[in-house]
Formats: sequence, C-alpha cells, structure tokens
Amino acid sequence: MPKRIAAFFIIFAIVISAGVSAQAAYQNSVFSVVSAYYHDGIISAYVNPQNVKKSFGGKASVTVGKKVVKDELFRTPGNSAATIDYMLLVDASSSMLEYQDRIKAFVQTLLDEEKSKSKRVTVAVFGSKLKIIAKKLKKPSRVMSAINKIKYDREMTDISGNVANAVKYLSHSIKGHEELANLIVITDGIPYLDNNDNPYEKIENSAKKVKKLIKATPEVAVHTVGFGTWHEPTIEALSSGTGINVTAADVYESAAAGKQLAKFVQNLYMLSFPIDIDAETKRFDASFNADNADKAVAVSGIANIDACSKVKSGTKSTTKSKTETSASHASKATQPASSTVNSESNKTKLAARNNGFTLWIILAAAAAVVIIAAVTVFALTGKRGAKKSRDAIEIKLEVINGNCLNSGDTIYLKDELFIGRRRSCDIVFDDAALSSVNTRVFISEGVVYIEDVGGRSNTAIGEMKIYSRNRLRSGDEIRAGNSAFVLRF
Repeated sequence: MPKRIAAFFIIFAIVISAGVSAQAAYQNSVFSVVSAYYHDGIISAYVNPQNVKKSFGGKASVTVGKKVVKDELFRTPGNSAATIDYMLLVDASSSMLEYQDRIKAFVQTLLDEEKSKSKRVTVAVFGSKLKIIAKKLKKPSRVMSAINKIKYDREMTDISGNVANAVKYLSHSIKGHEELANLIVITDGIPYLDNNDNPYEKIENSAKKVKKLIKATPEVAVHTVGFGTWHEPTIEALSSGTGINVTAADVYESAAAGKQLAKFVQNLYMLSFPIDIDAETKRFDASFNADNADKAVAVSGIANIDACSKVKSGTKSTTKSKTETSASHASKATQPASSTVNSESNKTKLAARNNGFTLWIILAAAAAVVIIAAVTVFALTGKRGAKKSRDAIEIKLEVINGNCLNSGDTIYLKDELFIGRRRSCDIVFDDAALSSVNTRVFISEGVVYIEDVGGRSNTAIGEMKIYSRNRLRSGDEIRAGNSAFVLRF
C-alpha cells in the first residue's frame, strides 16, 4: 500500500510538471530565420515558425538600425512564384559506393515531394575538389540522370573545404527577389586528406573555417544528409547552418529524409520588406520579429546582393529608388479603413482560439504522462527487474585490435546482432575501414553463423575471408576492417 500511495504522488507531480512544461513551451514559441538577403530595395526572408498560430497572429517586422518595416503577407513556396534552388553536393569518394541506393532514394523522394512551382536543381560532386556536373535542372528525370552518372572513385575527401566552396557559389548565384538557396550535403561524414603535414589538424581547422562561413552567409540554407559515422568536428560545423540535418540507415530512411526536407522547405514562410540600404554596404545586421512572437531573432551579415555583385563583376549596379520600391509594394501597404476593425476582431478571435488550443495541449500532454507513469509504476511494483530471455545466448566480447566503443563486454544474442561503425550496432568500432553495418552474427536452428553484410567483403574468420554465411564457433578470431575480436559463448 505505501508503494501505491507513493506512486500516486509521483504521478501527480509528473502531471503538474508536464502541464507547466507544456505551457512554458507554448509561451516560448519563436521562429527562426532560414534565409535572408537584400536585393534591389527589398529584404527577402524565409522564416520557419515553430508555432504558426503563435508566431504569426499579426505582422512580421524587420529592424535595421533605427528603421522598422512590417510585412503581413505570409506566403509559402508552394503557392507563390518563388524560385527554390537546390544544390545536391554529393561526396563521390570510394567509401560512398555502398550508399548509392540511399542517395537515389533520397533525391527521388525529394523531387517527388517538392511542390514549388519554380525549382532548380544543381548537381555537384566532390572529393579533393568540387565539380559541378549539371546546372539548374528543372525536370526530375534529368536530375536523376545526373545522379545515376556519378562515379564514386575519389580517394581524397575534403568535406569542409568543398562545402565552403559550394556556399560561396550559391551566394553568388542569387539574382532576384524571394530566391531560396538550399545546399544539401550528402556524405558519410568521413573526411580524408593526404598524410602530410598533420591531416587531422588540417581537417579540424577546415571545419572551424566552414562553420564560421556558414554563420556569416545567412542567404544560404545548409542541410546535411548523413550515412555512416560522422567525424565530430565536421558534423558540428555543418550542423551550425539554418537547415535540417538527417541521418539515414537504409533506403527507407533515406526516402523519409527526402520527404522531411521537402516538407521543411514547403512549410517556410516568405516575407518581403521594402527598405532603403546604402548601396555601398556589403553586409549588415538586422532583427526580425512578429507581433505575437516572444522575442526578436537577430541575423548577422545579411548580404546586399547588389553591392556584392558590383565587387564581383567590377561594374556598377543600379538600385531602385525609394519611391519606385514603395510604388511596387503599394498593393501590400494600402488597405481599406474597415480592414483595421476586422483585423482587431480577428486578433481577438485568434487569441481565444489560441487559449483553448493551449489548454488542449496541456491536457493531452498530461494524459499521456499519466498513462506512461502508471505503466512504469505498476511495472516497478510488480517484478523486480527484467531478465535476459531464456532463449538468448550470453556472449563475452574480447577485443584483440581496434577501438571498440561498447561500454561492456557482455552481449546477449537472441536472433541476431550487428557489428559496424553505426552507433546503433550491437558491437561498435571506430574504424573507417568498416561499413556502417559491416557484419551480422545470427542463430539458425540452434547454430551460430556469421556473414558479411556491408558490401566490402572485409569480414574474416582467422585468415579466411568469408563471402557467405559461415558457422561461428566460440573463441573464433573475427576480423572486420582493421579490427579483430573474439566472441565466447
């Protein structure tokens, strides 16, 4: 009985804290600026609201110095004539050969799900250097044709250096209003340079430089699609952008990643702010806000495309006068007087709906927590703990060579276990010679077998390389990549 009473109070405390957390999360809703740049008298921005109703109940605004400009026309790429540019930057190193099907699944799904009326796709590859193999393709069939022709034969892999080159390329390619430049980096995340002059130091320094560049180039949204185990400084640098970062363990996850990225772009809101910026100013800082957002979002280094183009081409560029700019946006700025009354009425209704919506969120979260907590408590007050399955075999892992990341040396084999670089494997080695999932150990009719599943055919029992399933005996020395170990059972 005391346990039941204690359990009740635990559940009650969790429910209260969950309600407070849900309310706080709702109140702290903000938005992020995915892309922003200035061209021809207008700041074009793409924003990603975490809560559309919360953040965009009224007008959005931008502040540059002492100038404040508002925009209330929230448009999405799918229902406008906005130009959405994608650069598919594909790692063409030899280690990517095993991921061809995943790359194709990702790209095909992205193209299928992307609903923008005007999208262009550039396909580029890299090893030690970046090479563009197709520019601004509009037909999905042509994009897939370019992807299918990629040869994965590069020996060197300068990820950070080539991402930096791609960011600069996309920045210089922006020519008009409301363009969204997306850089999608597709790689296994393993940089490899020559062995001279401390390559690891070079890799880390290159990662620091590209991180700084990504932060300083807000007109380009950087996304990553990763296969395998990433080099930590490199993934940290590439993840510092405003896009999304996904990993894919198989073809199905790769297709899901393509859908996720397409949805991310489709759900962005476009904003346009007519404002007068000095023609000689190359980059400037601004802050974006919305009437119902909790705080402004500061963006540093917004590019003045006109000034940057002037420097690049060596020719003068003309900028619309303030009068022309205002005239081109007159339809947005001018509204009937009655619209003000309707706007206030709509805001009141929206606030009421938001309050009800907030209450439902809190109640739903609390109910979910109650169910989870109740199940947990009854499990704790029932059996003392989980035991290994009666059918599982206890295996002792003995590492002979290599950096094994497992926290213990005991593993239970019921049906199958996997060995590789991916953190979700049962036995994980930090070994670039391994595939993300390299080797499979499994039971069939009471007999333990081992097989190579990574596609590199680099699994061996002792000195014998295996090409199909082989019986594994307790104490056999297993070699995979550059690692060696023994399983005793």
